[in-house]
Amino acid sequence: MPSSTSAAPETSAAPTTPAESDTDEPGDDTTEDPMTMPGHPDIRIIPGTGDAYTGSWRDPDGGAIINFADDGSLTGTDGCNNFQSTWTLDSGSGGKGSVATVEPFPTTMMACTGPWSPWIVSMHEVRHEGDHLSVTNEGGTELGELIPAVPA
Repeated sequence: MPSSTSAAPETSAAPTTPAESDTDEPGDDTTEDPMTMPGHPDIRIIPGTGDAYTGSWRDPDGGAIINFADDGSLTGTDGCNNFQSTWTLDSGSGGKGSVATVEPFPTTMMACTGPWSPWIVSMHEVRHEGDHLSVTNEGGTELGELIPAVPA
């Protein structure tokens, strides 16, 4: 009779949130605690610069904040609902005049009572204008602008 063996199921480490994966190693006393968005402690705020997409950008008129990470990941909130996606640089070197595409993304759908930016969920293309990012939908209609969330 043939013998049957069963392998133990593979296990993997629990997934980490973007904030957890960006933290420093224990014992590193040269860094400060990361800033997080008020009301959204799971969304870390990173200083943005005028010469790169990477960093945190916010809607000056609403509650949206978007984190463009240098690994191509994107996390954020419209001020009420959280989302995550990826982005790719389509043209330019990442500074003024460059264009990035954001992949479509699902978002939570909570009832929103405070300031929020519902247009952010239609974000498709982002053009770097130096001091701000211009956001358009898939049809090319400008939706709004994002400014650095905190100074560099």
